[in-house]
Amino acid sequence: MDASRHSDDTVDIPKMELDTEPGGKTCCQCGKDLRGHRRFKDSIGYWCKDCHRVDKARHTVAEARCPDCGRMRPLDKLYQTENGTQVCKQCMNDRSEKAKKYATKIAIESEVKGGERMKVYVMVGVVVVRVLVVLWQNIG
Repeated sequence: MDASRHSDDTVDIPKMELDTEPGGKTCCQCGKDLRGHRRFKDSIGYWCKDCHRVDKARHTVAEARCPDCGRMRPLDKLYQTENGTQVCKQCMNDRSEKAKKYATKIAIESEVKGGERMKVYVMVGVVVVRVLVVLWQNIG
C-alpha cells in the first residue's frame, strides 16, 4: 500500500467486514462515516476521533500541582493553608501533624525550662538560708 494514502486515523478493515455492515458505522455526534477510520465505541455508539477528543476535554477536571509533594490533584481536592497556598489532603495532614509535633515539643521544652527554673530557685533559697544561718551564728 502507498505510504501517502495512510493516515494515523485510518484502520485497515478487510473488504468482507465492509460488505457485512448494512447500517455502516457513523459518529453518533457528527454523523461522519467511520468505515475504514479510527473510531471509539461506548454505550451510546461510535465516535470519531475529533468528537471523542472534544468530549474527553469537556469531562476533564482542572488540576493543579501540589507545591509540597508535586503531584497533580483536582482543584476541588486542594486545601488552602494559613499562608494561602493550596496543598493536597495528604500534605495538609502532614503539615498539621508536623505542627502538632512542634507544639508538643515547645510545650515540653517550656515545661522542662520551668522545672529547671524551679530547681534554681530552690537552690538559691537554700543558699540564702545557709548564709542567714551562718550570719546568725556569727552574731550570736
